[in-house]
Parts: sequence; structure tokens; C-alpha cells
Amino acid sequence: LHHIGHNYYYMGDYNKAHNYYNRSIEIVKKLGDKNGMGHALLSLGNIYDAKNNIEEALSCYKESYSISIELDDKYTAAYFNLAQLEEDEGNLKKALKLSSRAYGIEPENLEYRYVYSTLLVQLNRGSEAIYNLKEIVRQWPWHHGAHYNLGRALIEAGQQVDGKKYLEQAEQVRAAQAKIDHLEN
Repeated sequence: LHHIGHNYYYMGDYNKAHNYYNRSIEIVKKLGDKNGMGHALLSLGNIYDAKNNIEEALSCYKESYSISIELDDKYTAAYFNLAQLEEDEGNLKKALKLSSRAYGIEPENLEYRYVYSTLLVQLNRGSEAIYNLKEIVRQWPWHHGAHYNLGRALIEAGQQVDGKKYLEQAEQVRAAQAKIDHLEN
């Protein structure tokens, strides 16, 4: 049932996905499968997040996170999702701690690396993010935010010329993306 829910989630049918995740939760509860419960709650949190029901998403992510700690498992996505919600709520230090955990578990995941680095920049610790952001720009040259945050980090570190260069590149990438979006619509 959980996998069927995933299929509906990726097709954008959040109501059907929600139904299947709830049914999955009922079954794993009856079975006492905490690992399955953690994964199901994480998926249900994604549904609530997609529907912009942040409080319910946060509740599911926190419960999934608690199960992860209890089982000494690595629900990396739970840390990552919680970090993003905490960032949205303005809790940057808490978001950094959670994103650091996700990035620490999966250091090759560029999305986790990017969010961690962006939070460092927002907390005026950009010099700690420069190496990561350069690597992200190298691997994702089309990523506006990576260029922008690298520019901010470099300027904060006193590297004005390089920082301005990346800020200009960020604007060029953003403008190119806007053109592509316009052509697709």
C-alpha cells in the first residue's frame, strides 16, 4: 500500500496517496512495525507539505524523526524535511542542526549539501560554505541559488570581485530559466 501511495504522490494525486499512506499506517500499527511507521509518517508528511498544511507535515516529520532516533536508524529525508520546515518558520539554527544531520549521513547528496550551505550563508557563516557551494555550482551550473549564495558567501569573506561575479552569474541563470519557463508555457 505504501508503494501505491508513492505512485499516486509522484503523479500528483495527493488525495489518493494520502488514503494509501493512511491505510499503510493502520497496517504497520497493527503489526507493531516501527520502521514501517517511520517511513509511512515521513511520506504522509510529504503529502501535508505538498498541500501546504505545514503544521500537520511538521507533526508527521517530528514523529518520524523520533522513531528514527528510537530505532537508531537514519531517516535522512526526515532530517532534511524538518530542516526545510524549520527554515520556513525562521528557526535557522535549528534548521542548520537538522540539515547538518542529513548532510552528514549523505554527504554526496547535493540537495542536502545545498540546503546546509545555504543555511550557513543565512547565519552569516558563509565562509564555511564556500567550498561546498563551489562544488554545487560545478555540478549544477544551472542552479541560480547556488550561484547566488556562493556570491554572498564570497562577499562576506572579503572576496568582493569573485562574489560579484557569482551574483551576476546567478542573475544570468535566473533570466535564462525564466525564458525557458516562458517557452514551456
